[in-house]
Amino acid sequence: MRAIYPRELSQAIKQIELRHQIEQQEVPKVWYTKAELCLYFGISYNTLRHWERHRHFPLLELQDFCNGRYDIRKIDRFLQSLYELQQ
Repeated sequence: MRAIYPRELSQAIKQIELRHQIEQQEVPKVWYTKAELCLYFGISYNTLRHWERHRHFPLLELQDFCNGRYDIRKIDRFLQSLYELQQ
């Protein structure tokens, strides 16, 4: 299993902080597809695939037809815990 790259992790944490500032002004969106997660964090699909291989990465939920959705709050907590471990 490949480790999550520190540069990508710090970039994702910055995106989380920016989103939290924006979401304080509007109703937050909770459920995201894989494509929406890539846009949200500013990462590639391959990076998301590496994150999904981590044993503590949140599971895909809301499975409908062939797509599922992730709870962004769980992914935020996952990334923040990894970031704190690297500090």
